[in-house]
Amino acid sequence: MLVTSDGSSQRRSNGRRLKLLTTQPARAPTCLAAHSSGVVAAGAMDHTVRLVKANGPDPRHGVHFPQAVTTVAFSEPSPQRPHHDGWLAIGGFAGMVGLYSAKTLKEIWRRSVSAQNSAMTCSAFSNSDPEEAAELWLALGTQDGSIHT
Repeated sequence: MLVTSDGSSQRRSNGRRLKLLTTQPARAPTCLAAHSSGVVAAGAMDHTVRLVKANGPDPRHGVHFPQAVTTVAFSEPSPQRPHHDGWLAIGGFAGMVGLYSAKTLKEIWRRSVSAQNSAMTCSAFSNSDPEEAAELWLALGTQDGSIHT
């Protein structure tokens, strides 16, 4: 489904049903994030994040994470930083978060966010600053009610 800038939606398929991109071979998705390039990241309890493009599977396939995946978020690339293609953040069931290149899926870092290993429940990047005066923020929510930045 496309959502236009005025908030209206447009169906992409036959007008009655949304287009099925893929099915997860092992487990149902626990979280989704869409990137402006048309890639969707789908996290699952089988420790994987699978990537799917609007026209089919992404040839990069995805990422294996050391924990069940409970949240994913994309940052967008920056026109002021041509070498930066955006980030993919992955949060896990036992409080771990990993940061990956959105283009290459190379891991940048991985760390535990919660001292109690509380499950990550949500994540979001701040919007890119058009003048790049500020760095991106990654906000992370955990099952114990905490919000980390």
